Amino acid sequence: MFTPVHARSPPSLPRRFRLGGVRIAAALARSVPWLPWRYTAADYRAAVTAVAEAPKLRGPAAATPWDPALAVALDECGVRIEEEMVLDDLLTDIGPRSAWSASPQW
Repeated sequence: MFTPVHARSPPSLPRRFRLGGVRIAAALARSVPWLPWRYTAADYRAAVTAVAEAPKLRGPAAATPWDPALAVALDECGVRIEEEMVLDDLLTDIGPRSAWSASPQW
């Protein structure tokens, strides 16, 4: 999922702290300019602290060229954090909470 930052800015890539998502982000960075959105070691460590239970990461380590400290944090903490687990943080970044929590008007 990409989120436009500005019409003339590169898209931002939200966090998906699992090894497959990290590999996709690294591959994408080789051919498309993008901005990490809450996709740093500090963001990951904050999410790990905030989430009560998270599944273990599986697979070999992955490089994180946009923030080398993230690869270290992933290895040390060893848990997978999905967007859904930190959804409130992400929604707070993109707009008023009330717009996202309102019931659909079908």
